[in-house]
Amino acid sequence: MGDNELSAGYGWEYDSVLSKKFNDNMTSIAELGWFNSEGDGFNNNNNAILPDTTRFSVELNYAF
Repeated sequence: MGDNELSAGYGWEYDSVLSKKFNDNMTSIAELGWFNSEGDGFNNNNNAILPDTTRFSVELNYAF
């Protein structure tokens, strides 16, 4: 992940999505995102470096 204007690298992000359709009406979705920053604290330009982050979410969709 980077910034095109500043030419700065923020770190790496990995995402995964799992979907399961149970029938014509019900579907579930699970999402996982993991961000690994390139360090802690501040860089040489005194810009804050982002913390490592993990996100997980689950959806259950019903259509009628």
